[in-house]
Amino acid sequence: MRNSRQNVLWLYILTFAITVSGCTQSPIRKAYVPIKDAFVVHQPSACSQICWLHIEPSITSVNSALDILNTSELVVKNSIKRSEHRIYVDWYTDESKALISDVELNISDDTVQSIAFGQLIAFTVNDIFDLAGQPDEIIIDAWEGVHGEKFTSYTLFFNQTNLVIQVALGNEHGPAPTDTIINASINTHFEFTGLRWKWEGFDVGYFQETPIPP
Repeated sequence: MRNSRQNVLWLYILTFAITVSGCTQSPIRKAYVPIKDAFVVHQPSACSQICWLHIEPSITSVNSALDILNTSELVVKNSIKRSEHRIYVDWYTDESKALISDVELNISDDTVQSIAFGQLIAFTVNDIFDLAGQPDEIIIDAWEGVHGEKFTSYTLFFNQTNLVIQVALGNEHGPAPTDTIINASINTHFEFTGLRWKWEGFDVGYFQETPIPP
């Protein structure tokens, strides 16, 4: 497991380096194909909102979730850990099973209430849009690298499905379809700080627009 996580970290560092050098295509995307069908969105026969491996927050029981995780070929063997309020698991996010994401399922009342994903770097922003449609809101911040390089980090909110995705390394002009996802969550209730803007698409000067009133 440690070697897998080191590989993921190395790939993310490589993405950073190539972004700094001016390349717009993620090296991860060139080498790895994300497993999009791990997610199901708005399919009445399978999922009323958004599911991961057919686990739907607020619907799927803990026992059903554990049965799914223990039998799924996408779950890293022997990675499942259970505590009173959480299930922790690692899963393969790309078709070659080279990239691994850590997942936390929060549970109460014998039901999975929310799902949080770390290191979802096999997926780009556009992959998520293909699955869930356009987001409703964005929080975006500008920052500088150690050599003065300009970047943005941002969070996108999909209100109808309670999906949130986060990008740590966007370019200075704002969101782009090929940006790599670092974290995502379904049905969580975190307090995200920062000004929110209505999502208007790519190539929009969000810092020049009027943010949504609190």
